[in-house]
Amino acid sequence: DPFMGSGTTGIAALHTGHDFIGIEREEDYLKIAEARIRHWDQAEWRGHTAEIQSDIEQQADDEGMDLSDLFGMGG
Repeated sequence: DPFMGSGTTGIAALHTGHDFIGIEREEDYLKIAEARIRHWDQAEWRGHTAEIQSDIEQQADDEGMDLSDLFGMGG
């Protein structure tokens, strides 16, 4: 998916057992997509795992982002 956006295609690929390569140049969208794909990868129904690699460097103290970070659900 050359325009990954929020990662919906990646989630669908994970859910259906297909390989997926997503490309996103906007860091904000990449973080959203990564958090969503990681969330669905950890769901109990999944039969496959996701390997997520990113070219964007993160600060050393950055522990990543999850859905609660994105939607202000506390945590």
